Amino acid sequence: MRRFLSYCLLVFLLAACTREEDLVKEWAGPVIELRFCEEGDFATKADDVYQQSGENPYRENDLKWVDFFFYPDGDIHSPATYHIRKDLDQTTRFNATFRLELTTNQVNNLIFPVHKDTENTTVLALANVPDAVISSIDDTSYDSLKQVTAQTDFAAYSSSYNHRQSSFMMSGFANLTLAGRTQKVVAQGIVPLSRYACKLTVGIKTDDHVEIDTGRRDDGDIPVVEVWRPCLEEMKVYTVDVVNNVALGGNPSCTEGGVATPSFFDYKNNPMLFFENVGTDASPVYEQIFDQSSGGYYNTYPMYMYPQQWVDGVSDGNQREPYIKLVLPWEREEDLPHSIKHAKKEFYYKILIPKDSRAGDYSNSFVRNNWYHYNIEVGMLGADTDDAAIAVNPIDFYIYYWQDKNMVIKHANIGNARYFSVDNQHYVLNNQTQLDIRFTTSHPVSYIVNSATRPYYGSVETDPAKSGVHVGDEVVEGGFLREDSEGHYYIEYDASGWFSMEGGAVKLNHPLNNNYTTSDFDYSPYYISVTIKHTDQSINSDYSKTIDIVQYPAVYITEEENSDPRVVDPSQGLPIAGDEVENASGAVWRNFAHNGYVFIDGQRIWRHKTGKNDDGEYGTIAKHLNSSWKPNDNNGTVRLQLEWLQWRTVHFSGGNRNRYTITVSVLPEGSQFVIGDPRTTTPETWNNGREAKSTASDSYLYYNWYDSDGDGVRDTEDNEYVTDFRPGPDLRTGEVRNLTNYYPAEDSDRTRYMLAPALRVSSRFGGVEFYNGFTKQSALFKCATYQEDGYPAGRWRLPTAAEIDFITTLTAKGNFVKLFGSGGWYWSANGAMKAGSNPSTTQTYALVRCVYDAWYWDAYNDRLAPEDRDTYFLGDFAR
Repeated sequence: MRRFLSYCLLVFLLAACTREEDLVKEWAGPVIELRFCEEGDFATKADDVYQQSGENPYRENDLKWVDFFFYPDGDIHSPATYHIRKDLDQTTRFNATFRLELTTNQVNNLIFPVHKDTENTTVLALANVPDAVISSIDDTSYDSLKQVTAQTDFAAYSSSYNHRQSSFMMSGFANLTLAGRTQKVVAQGIVPLSRYACKLTVGIKTDDHVEIDTGRRDDGDIPVVEVWRPCLEEMKVYTVDVVNNVALGGNPSCTEGGVATPSFFDYKNNPMLFFENVGTDASPVYEQIFDQSSGGYYNTYPMYMYPQQWVDGVSDGNQREPYIKLVLPWEREEDLPHSIKHAKKEFYYKILIPKDSRAGDYSNSFVRNNWYHYNIEVGMLGADTDDAAIAVNPIDFYIYYWQDKNMVIKHANIGNARYFSVDNQHYVLNNQTQLDIRFTTSHPVSYIVNSATRPYYGSVETDPAKSGVHVGDEVVEGGFLREDSEGHYYIEYDASGWFSMEGGAVKLNHPLNNNYTTSDFDYSPYYISVTIKHTDQSINSDYSKTIDIVQYPAVYITEEENSDPRVVDPSQGLPIAGDEVENASGAVWRNFAHNGYVFIDGQRIWRHKTGKNDDGEYGTIAKHLNSSWKPNDNNGTVRLQLEWLQWRTVHFSGGNRNRYTITVSVLPEGSQFVIGDPRTTTPETWNNGREAKSTASDSYLYYNWYDSDGDGVRDTEDNEYVTDFRPGPDLRTGEVRNLTNYYPAEDSDRTRYMLAPALRVSSRFGGVEFYNGFTKQSALFKCATYQEDGYPAGRWRLPTAAEIDFITTLTAKGNFVKLFGSGGWYWSANGAMKAGSNPSTTQTYALVRCVYDAWYWDAYNDRLAPEDRDTYFLGDFAR
C-alpha cells in the first residue's frame, strides 16, 4: 500500500511539473532574428608580440543591452518608426543571436509597412548606450541621433590596475529583407558592430644603463662618468589630452558629425603601472602587473579614448594634440673614489603620436574601433621636470582594426585549427609605389598574381597588313595590348616580379614613371589583382583572399565614353551602328539618337549640312542674308549671323566620342606649371550675354537673337532678340532661372601656367564648324552654356593656356588621342594659341574645347541620371 501511495505521489508531482511547464509558452507572434559580428574597414589582427586578449578580461565584446531603431525603406533621415530595447539577462558577446518578439501590427505597420508596400528596412543597433542618453532623444532620425553625445570616464580608478570598463558603446547598421509576412521569422540579418572607443597600448624598452660624462678625468686620464640604471619597476605611462565624449555618429571630434566641443582628459592621476609593490614602502617587493614582455619590451594594459582629430602643434579650446607621457626613475650608482654619490630621480619623456600610415582622413587622428600600439626605446635620461619632458618618437608603431586574434581562432574550424585573414581586400594607392598586404594565418601561405592591367589610349591599327600598333602579342609600353568585349584597349603586364613575401605580409613594389615629358610615362592607373591563400588549399577555398589594388600615378588620364546610343533603325533612313564614314553631307552625327546629350544655351542646333543651297539651318540663314555665302568672310553680316549660330551648334565630326579626364596630383621638380584653381572669384555676366558693337552695318548684333517668324532674317522691328542667356531649370531646385553664378577661368598672369587638379575635356560632340573658328566671345558663351552627357551647364569653361600646353604635351607622346589638333588655333582663357605656342594677342578666330573642373564639381556627385540627360539644367552654384 505504501509503494502504491508513493507511486501516486510521483505521478501527481510529474503532472504538476507538466502543468507548470505548460505555463511557459513560446512566443506565438512573429520574430526578427539578428546576429552580431565585429565590423571593420581594416579587419586585421595584431600579432603575438603586442597582442592582448580582447574578451573577458577587458569586457570589450560584452553586450548588456541593445537599442534597435527601424527605418523602413532605408529612410534614416526621418524618425525611426519603431524603437525597442533588448535587455540581456546575462552578458552576451559577439556572434550572439537575438530574437526580437513582435506583434503582427508592429511588423506590418511599423517595420515593413503594408501601406507603403515595404519589403526592406534598415535597422540601427546602439549597444550599451546609457539609458539616460537614449531617453533624452526626441528626434530618432539618424541625422539627429548621430549628433547626440555620451561621455565615459575611462580613467576611473581600478584596484587591479587594468582600467577595466564595464562595457563599451557600439553601433552598427544592417539592411533587412522581409522573408514573408506569414512566416514565423519575418526577417534575419547580421549587424556588424563597431565600438566607439579607440584602444591604445604601449611597449617600453630601456637600455641597461646610461653613462653621463662628468667632464672630469681620473689620475689615469680616463674620463669619469656617471652610471645611471633604469628603475623599471617604478615607471608609469599615461595619455594626455585625449577625448572622453563622443557623438553617436562616431566621427572624430571637431569634424562634421563629430563632437562640437570635445571633452579632454588624461590618465595622469591614474597612470598605467608596470609593477605593483606587494611589500611595504620600507621594504618594497615588486611584481609585474601585466605579465607580458617580449623582445625586451614591457607592455601596458590598454588605455581607451574616443575618436579625435588634431593639427600638429595646435592647442585651443576645441582642439588639442594628444601625446603620451612616460615617467621613468633612474638610479645613479655610487662611485665614492670619484666623488659620485648615490642618487635617484624621476625623468620625464613626451612620446609623440605618429601619423597614421594609412594617411588620408586618418592622419593625425584616433579612429573609432582602431587599436594603436607604440613601441618606445629609451636610451637616455629625460627631462628632470614634467613641463620640460623630452620628446621621443616611437621606434615602431602598429595601427590595427580592433579585433582579437584569439577570438578568430576560437571561432575557426576547431577540427584543423585553421584561420586566415588579411588587413584589407581593396587598396587605392595615390602615387604610392609600395604596399604591405598584412595577413594573419595558421598555415603557410602563398600568393598568385591574377592580373595587372592599365587602360591604353593610344592609336591602334586594325589592318594587320599595315604597320602600327596591333592587338595581340605585340609588346606595347612594357606589356601586351589587349581588347575587351566592349572594344576598349588595355595593356596586360606580367606582374610576378612586382610582389614578394616578407614575414607576415605580401609586399608590392611597383615604381611609377611620373615624368610626363617622356614617351613612357605612366599616364593611366594600374589595376592589380592578387590572391593570397593557404598553400595547401585551392584558390576558391575559405582560406583564400583576393586583393584588388588601384595604383594611380601622379599624372593620369581616365577615359569616359559619351553614353548616347547609336541609332540603328535603317527604316528612318539613318546609317546603322558603327557606320561612321564622314561624307559630303556630314552624316556622321546621325549615328547617334541624342547628339551626345549636348546642349548649348539650352537648345540643340544641329549642324549636319554644308553649302548655301542645303536646307539646314546654316544654309537657310545664308540664303536669306547673302546670296553668295562666304563663311570665311570675317567682316560680312553673314559671318556675324553664322557666328551667332555657330557657338550654339551641336556637331559631332566623327571618330573618338570619349571625354578624357586628366588628373595632376604632383608635378616634377622644375616644371613650368603650377596646380591651382584658375577660376575667377566673382561670377561673370558679360553684359547679360550681349556682344559688343560689331563692324556690321546693322548696328548691334545680339547673340541671343531668335527667328520668331521663320524668315531667317533678324528683324529688329519684330524684336527678334533676347538680352540674356536662355534660362533653364536649377539642378537642385528645378526653378527656371538665368545663369547667375558662372566662374570662367581668369584671364591673367596668375592663370597662364596654372593647371586645375583634375580636368574633364569635352568630347567631339561639342565640335566647332568653321575651320578658322569663331571669336573668343563666342567661345566664352559656348562654354558658359555647355552641357554634355549629364554634366550640367554653368560649370564648363575655357581651358587656361597652361592646360592646353600640358594636354598637347601629353598627346604629343602618342599615348592618347589628340584633343587639340596639330597646327590649329584654339581659344584659351589667356588668348588664342597653337600647341606649344604662347597665346596670341592678334588672332581673332579660333576653335574651342570646353573643360569641366572635375576636381571641384565631382565632389557634389550630382551628374544627371541617364534618364535625365536629355534635359538642359543649370548647375552653377555660388562659390
